[in-house]
Amino acid sequence: MKITSSILFIAFILLAGNRASGQGSDNTFVGNNWSTLNPNYPTDPNVTYAAAICFENTTGNIITNTVSDPAYSNGIWLKATAPSGTPPTSRTLVCSNTISELHTQPGGSLSAPPKMLTGIRTMFHDGGYVKLNNISDCEIGYSSGGHTVTGAGMLFNTIDNTHNTISWDISSGIVVTANSSGNILDLSGIHNTGVNDAAGFNTVMATYTDWTTGLITVDCHATFNVGSTLGLAR
Repeated sequence: MKITSSILFIAFILLAGNRASGQGSDNTFVGNNWSTLNPNYPTDPNVTYAAAICFENTTGNIITNTVSDPAYSNGIWLKATAPSGTPPTSRTLVCSNTISELHTQPGGSLSAPPKMLTGIRTMFHDGGYVKLNNISDCEIGYSSGGHTVTGAGMLFNTIDNTHNTISWDISSGIVVTANSSGNILDLSGIHNTGVNDAAGFNTVMATYTDWTTGLITVDCHATFNVGSTLGLAR
């Protein structure tokens, strides 16, 4: 499927109960529909929380999709909701997706969080993996939020914000937030009985060093696991 013209607030959405399964693969969202939504951005919540692909309370596979239309404030979004209590977790595999150019266009303004365009945004992503994705020139490359027990794993991802010029607000390559119960994002690799079998090989890079929030931002209740060295505890 290739979407190049009229914008949908959420172009691809799968809603289901906990542990339901879904598949989103080989979709392309290209073009530039920013001007269609820009007059109402960032005050319109429908625009703020738009997504090219959204799995809500769903576990499945999101594989080999391409997103480069900045009208979507989230390229891929694992959304967790609950009428009351704790939302269900997702074990979704997000793999081999290419997401780029999700940033404010000329004439736009991002005045306050959480109105930041994000390549991959996950919520309550516990036990799933984000691997082999290529994210470039997005205001936030990857965002993890909510509560997890074991956390999600990141493997072989590249987040590249090395610009020749910059004319839009940039936040972070990776952002990890959490509620008071904590959230874990694991970049330490593939494990077997507590031993790293392979490194995570994630790359996060940028040219500009004046980001007030830093290249990687970790909330006070969150855990950012980058692995162990010479047998030392992680």
